[in-house]
Amino acid sequence: MPKEIKKQEKAIYIIDRYFIWIALALFLTILILGYFMVLRSKYSDYVQSRDVTLVAMKESLKNAENDKAVMLSAKKASLTPEEERLIYMAVPKTFDFSSIVSQLTALSQAYNFSVTSIDVAKGDEVIEIQSGQNAKSTRISLSVSGGKYEEFKRLLSAIEASSMVFDVLSVNFNSGQSYDLIIRSYYLN
Repeated sequence: MPKEIKKQEKAIYIIDRYFIWIALALFLTILILGYFMVLRSKYSDYVQSRDVTLVAMKESLKNAENDKAVMLSAKKASLTPEEERLIYMAVPKTFDFSSIVSQLTALSQAYNFSVTSIDVAKGDEVIEIQSGQNAKSTRISLSVSGGKYEEFKRLLSAIEASSMVFDVLSVNFNSGQSYDLIIRSYYLN
């Protein structure tokens, strides 16, 4: 037993003598583990959010440039084929179910959402878009799931700023990360 007592006394002596260094090493270890367990993921989320915001801003700038081109072409009496294409991209000549579905699906996937259901109904409401030119509306019920709330806000902005004209009429937040949207789109006839 005397050997065990000596070992204990030696351990107590080492702890007593190097207490400050042991405490400092323990403090640094906790600090480093805290960084890797908490702060690193927060920083990673911040960087990812910043990158997504930058992509959304670039897309918004691209849409603004498209809108500018459309407005400039509306001022001219004769439209070039490219200007006409941009106008009909925003408001198609006829009801185009596949174009609406592909546009909304692509936007949803770009912001980490999956489309769980989509229902498109041609409307009879006639809206005057220019003197002598009318458009009909389309009512779209879209359900998406996944993604975070910040991504959902960016998705809404992207839908409203897309090259095809969409108006978001209502949004329902369901339990979990699921959202129901009522959207209106337009076509000429």
